[in-house]
Amino acid sequence: MNSLLLRAIIAVVLMFGFYAFALGIAGVLFALPLLEMAYAHTLHIKLALICGLGGLAILWAIRRVSISSSRPGHCSPRRLSRA
Repeated sequence: MNSLLLRAIIAVVLMFGFYAFALGIAGVLFALPLLEMAYAHTLHIKLALICGLGGLAILWAIRRVSISSSRPGHCSPRRLSRA
């Protein structure tokens, strides 16, 4: 197998693995307060807040950022007026 193809396959597998791992951790954080309510019949507010905020932080960190830009190397008049 070609070395470049092997590297590309490894890169894609690692990328999907990273997102799966991050989503799994966020899912566990969201499920923890629900599991506590189901099995312990109580809810600790601090635990629920920390888990909820932690899960949201992980989801916010892995979101896809869309970059909208003009042509590469193109300088808009707005950029020129600020220089």
